[in-house]
Amino acid sequence: MVAASFVEQKRENLVSSPSVDPLLRRHQLQFSNKDGEKIDVEAVIQDTLPSGSQLGTVIGIHGAPGSHKDFKYIVPLLQEKGIRFIGVNMPGFGLTPGMI
Repeated sequence: MVAASFVEQKRENLVSSPSVDPLLRRHQLQFSNKDGEKIDVEAVIQDTLPSGSQLGTVIGIHGAPGSHKDFKYIVPLLQEKGIRFIGVNMPGFGLTPGMI
């Protein structure tokens, strides 16, 4: 098992075309393992309330195959209630690039 600590995060919107979900965000993450080696990871997530929610947050992690779209029926219900939803696209799924 590799112990890793979170080092840095850069976030950008993916809204570059009408076919892309406006709630998707690309995150550039950097972790550092116990030896100080840095690991760069790119992840694409769906975040319905990036500023957070007083009521809580639901995190959805899809199966294989899958993507954030697996939660398309629950997201509107959570939004109606003011609950934040974060749908994670694992490497190689959704718009998240695969691992090399």
